[in-house]
Amino acid sequence: MSKHLAAIENYDMDGYEKAKLRALVLGYFYKYSKDNWYAVDVERKFEIELNTKPYKFVGMIDTLVTQDGAGISMLEHKTTVNALDDLTHPYFRKLAYDLQINAYHMAQLLMDEELEQTIYDVVRKPRIRPRKLTKAHIEEIESGEYSGLPFASDETPNVEAGEVEPPELYEMRLFADIIQKPNEYYRRVGNITRTHEQCIETYEMLNQVAQDIINCHRQGHWHQNSSACSKFGSPCEYMSICCGVSDPSSDRWRKREGSSISGEHNLSVSRIHCFFECRRKYYYRYVEGIERNSERPLALTFGGAFHECLESFWNSTRKGLEDE
Repeated sequence: MSKHLAAIENYDMDGYEKAKLRALVLGYFYKYSKDNWYAVDVERKFEIELNTKPYKFVGMIDTLVTQDGAGISMLEHKTTVNALDDLTHPYFRKLAYDLQINAYHMAQLLMDEELEQTIYDVVRKPRIRPRKLTKAHIEEIESGEYSGLPFASDETPNVEAGEVEPPELYEMRLFADIIQKPNEYYRRVGNITRTHEQCIETYEMLNQVAQDIINCHRQGHWHQNSSACSKFGSPCEYMSICCGVSDPSSDRWRKREGSSISGEHNLSVSRIHCFFECRRKYYYRYVEGIERNSERPLALTFGGAFHECLESFWNSTRKGLEDE
């Protein structure tokens, strides 16, 4: 199991975030390691030629899985802070019409590897915070366990009452909560399908989006969508440029590196969503290719580390091998 956790140390997070991540990955293994799903491919990249040249539709599928080799399903990993017991929550309702599902089913169909379904593999991040240790906690630690779990070695942490539990104890408490209530942390929502007609419609839509982008380049018009400037209560990353109070050439901005599937004429789901949201935003992000010169948000770092751990886990199932 340690090999699935190794990637965590490569990410810039504090000890408590790493403890939270380890507990989630361990809990994921605890819940799903005995399932009869195994991976056909992990982090599969693809590119689909569009009729609107020179654009292509590109993407990366988290995991393609199968049961006993009968049919292929797409397993998409998602992390959320929402409760997992309410399937009427907008987070889950969106799955029925999500563009990514449409486009990835379309891509697999065009590659002659049609998907039976998509399964959303949703993981809720713990909301439990580190706590101060009481005398009762110290007595439990001195007995050789914490939160009902035994320590891995005979050595117990050197802590005192009134101190905040260190990351190793925080991790144990989180893991104990996870294995007691796994359904509060993990949920799979499957049987999400797309018809051939929906796939064809999606292909036509992608070609139209590519043509719209070409028209924007030709006309030099990248209209601002002011209704998206404060979406979800947060100002757009590029608002200060649009308002004329920031210069794109200043040190407040840097060149975007992009992902492994980036390219001038490569359309991904995130790139298409950005174009739909605001063409001006699309221009700065993908034509000028700039981003704010600031630290990466913790949520993205956490999600990236979690996905890398799951990639390792699913790779270990590719031949139906159990983890050592």
